[in-house]
Amino acid sequence: MCECGPLRCNRLIQLTRAEYEAIRKNPRRFAIIDGHEIPEAEAIIERHDRYLVVEKSGDPEAEIVEHTDPRRPLD
Repeated sequence: MCECGPLRCNRLIQLTRAEYEAIRKNPRRFAIIDGHEIPEAEAIIERHDRYLVVEKSGDPEAEIVEHTDPRRPLD
């Protein structure tokens, strides 16, 4: 699924598991559909034929995504 900000988005993106895991290795990075980026909250890091990779910017947004990442080590 597109990982853009609006909760109503339900667009599908075809990614291999390796593509997805490479993106999500950094908790600030997400795969989205082209055109779904939010320039004031994220930067486009990579452009692919099927998707974009964006990285959350700004302290509040970045902190939230890092602390809610299910891949983060437990304290």
